[in-house]
Amino acid sequence: MATMIVAPMLAAFPAALFLQAPAQAAGCGIFANRPYAIASTDEVAGNGGRSNCTSSTNVRVQLKWERPLQPDPVIAQSSGTYKNVTLNPTTDCRAGSQTYFTKTIVSSGDLDGDRRTIRGVNC
Repeated sequence: MATMIVAPMLAAFPAALFLQAPAQAAGCGIFANRPYAIASTDEVAGNGGRSNCTSSTNVRVQLKWERPLQPDPVIAQSSGTYKNVTLNPTTDCRAGSQTYFTKTIVSSGDLDGDRRTIRGVNC
């Protein structure tokens, strides 16, 4: 008799509701844009983030300094828990001509943006 009570309740809800976690919107994705110079403050910045998503997750955007044949150090970072966000890590330009890139990291993966070479001293 107990199954007769449970069965009508289950029939009222789609089976997928019980079997699947909430799905993300079809266009949910991450982005990492090319870094850019801020000449007025002699800084370099990058931006990246997440868009068209329906649930929150930790989003971390890093501005990295490309170092050939060495690990690429993180020189600025912004992070938090968001559904959709654009984060803009910013730091002082390094002297000389340097190559930077933006990296966006979420629990499901990460993405490196295009590299950009920026000359220091008023960028």
